[in-house]
Amino acid sequence: MANYTFGSKSGNLGNGVLTQNDHEAIKTDYDAHGMRRTVEALLITHLHGHPHVLILKTAASTRFQFPGGVLKPGESEQQGLKRILDALFHAEADADAESVAQESMTWTVGECVSNWWRPNFDANMYPYLPPHVSDPKEHRKLYLVSLPEKLEFTVPNGQELVAIPLFDLYQHKSKFGNQIAAVPYYLSGNDFVYND
Repeated sequence: MANYTFGSKSGNLGNGVLTQNDHEAIKTDYDAHGMRRTVEALLITHLHGHPHVLILKTAASTRFQFPGGVLKPGESEQQGLKRILDALFHAEADADAESVAQESMTWTVGECVSNWWRPNFDANMYPYLPPHVSDPKEHRKLYLVSLPEKLEFTVPNGQELVAIPLFDLYQHKSKFGNQIAAVPYYLSGNDFVYND
């Protein structure tokens, strides 16, 4: 964590809770492009001898969410996630840029560690596609993203980037939600090697 610095910039990501407008946006996207494709980043760092997960927290509430967003039609998951992370954390990045800028941050998008499905136009998401659902409304993928050796995060106003110890996520879905609380399960098959 000592290699990273944190600043702020204008902009707001909301509070992570689906509002009526969000439901309408999902419906509108679905009507125009079909199933919404969302990608998110699992960012892990080392602090006090233990792995920590970097999660966005809404400053005015206790809502947590992974950094990520909606892919553009035809955009690859890896390039889209790089574009979204640049827009979130790079002071000069534009969220609507067609491609990742040459001077953008260096993100290494690794394996997909989880899939979540939204069967209907509501808040419920599942870590599997229910067998009776043939037309899901959203598919959300969580990718393990390696951080560069040094990085300056510029976080949108109204948000905080917090480092949560991996052990604090385990069995705390009432605080973090199902998707974030499941991170220890996703990572249980991995060994962590830290570079000095």
